[in-house]
Amino acid sequence: MLARRGPIGPAWLGIGHALAMKGSTLGAQRERLAASRAALADLIIQPQLIQAELAFAYAWTSEWAFTVLLAECGQRPERGGH
Repeated sequence: MLARRGPIGPAWLGIGHALAMKGSTLGAQRERLAASRAALADLIIQPQLIQAELAFAYAWTSEWAFTVLLAECGQRPERGGH
């Protein structure tokens, strides 16, 4: 299946949708909701997509946790005997 494209970029980036939200009509919101439902249906039907989404979520979460750990370690004073 080919990737759907938004007004500015791929739909999965959400760039075009965020810009299209400004001044949108009820019909446009319904179209976006229908597109979201279709994407969710694709996700439910194909287990490989679920695995890819979860792998991305795990990678992103672990990167965030590592970044927080580095920030916390950088703020703590050194524990020396001085």
